[in-house]
Amino acid sequence: MKNLLLSFIVLSFLSVSVYSQKAPSGDLKDFKVKTCLHSVSYSGAWRGQASLTVDEFLVKAKELGFDGIMLGAKRPHVSLIDYDDAARKNFAKGSKN
Repeated sequence: MKNLLLSFIVLSFLSVSVYSQKAPSGDLKDFKVKTCLHSVSYSGAWRGQASLTVDEFLVKAKELGFDGIMLGAKRPHVSLIDYDDAARKNFAKGSKN
């Protein structure tokens, strides 16, 4: 469990450092906003809200044109309890497409 948590923290840090933006220079042409979609938007937590799996959520975010995503680390998306080694490897392999 500690290895999983450590891996999650390291991957989070790496994704932030790789995909983060530089501070705006003040010149409007240098400023770009990146959009992202949080998986809570499709968790089915509220009445009438769509409930998508992680894979369906990734496809939906791509279809909607978002630059990135944020995954909630709880059910139904990427629960540390449910997401075993095989599921994480499958997710990593599929995310390269």
